[in-house]
Amino acid sequence: MKYPNVILYGSETGSTVSTRGYFEKTASIEHPIKPKSNLKESSFDLGSPNWAYPYEREFLAQDQYPFVFGEFVWTGFDYIGEPTPYRNHFPARSSYFGIYDSAGMEKDRVYSFKSKWTDEKFIHLMPHWNWEDGDIVDVHAYSSCDKVELFLNDKSLGIAKKDSKDETKSHRFIWSAIPYEKGVLRAVSVDNPSITATMQTAREPYTVLVEPEKVVISADGDALCYIRCTIVDKEGTVCPCSDIQLNFSVTGPIEYIAADSGYQADERTFGEPYCKTLSGKCMVIIRSIKDKPGTGILTVTSELGTQTAEIDTVAGKVQMQEIPPAFRK
Repeated sequence: MKYPNVILYGSETGSTVSTRGYFEKTASIEHPIKPKSNLKESSFDLGSPNWAYPYEREFLAQDQYPFVFGEFVWTGFDYIGEPTPYRNHFPARSSYFGIYDSAGMEKDRVYSFKSKWTDEKFIHLMPHWNWEDGDIVDVHAYSSCDKVELFLNDKSLGIAKKDSKDETKSHRFIWSAIPYEKGVLRAVSVDNPSITATMQTAREPYTVLVEPEKVVISADGDALCYIRCTIVDKEGTVCPCSDIQLNFSVTGPIEYIAADSGYQADERTFGEPYCKTLSGKCMVIIRSIKDKPGTGILTVTSELGTQTAEIDTVAGKVQMQEIPPAFRK
């Protein structure tokens, strides 16, 4: 080694752009990325500005040069400002670079890093499976497994392997040009069939799931509670293409603070008591009122009816609580 004492790391890596839950039918590297009329970028995460590149390139470099001790990814969360590639496209107002959106909800790229940075065995499928009859759709998966077989309504679409000689396929599995049909898309690890992932076609929107991250917070006037709202069909499947306005009100010893769907071109201010979902989801934030313990209620109204969530505020410190499934990803 020529310079054994030099510390090498990726000081700013990634910078691909995406809009949580939004997909185009086909996936291809777009460099540099060009603006789209709907101000959205595909969550296949293959588009980047001219100074950046997909994450797989960094992963390959780290595999090739193990003495590089790691990377700092740009960026963890979408942030207000720098809406590349929409800097001159009103009303885009926040970045597309995040691993999580501005509401703190995970984008699909979370699972790219999970497959690289952890030892957990899993498969994550994308895109959603709500398309039009006759559409031709690319299917990708992030996984820590070596080989994955894809099925559509129990018919095999083939086994995909990672390919270290192909940048895009080096850390994801790809099945190209799949004729869409409604039903269940299922991915199975070839070496361990107990490791699976499914993507199911959602039916008509039925209700809004209102899920608080915790049900007890301190009545100290600072404690926050994040409440995820998700549009689902009658079977509980997320409706990824059904975006509606949700209206919020609170009663009891809590304050409504903000709501956000993560859409980078949303014109409303965060504090407005309503929010249109993005890809079927949005996040609400409420806060306790100082020295006023009791039960607060968030009410969510929409064309799908009225749903509520209860949050208790108590004096003193609050013990750690188990995080519900909606917040564990």
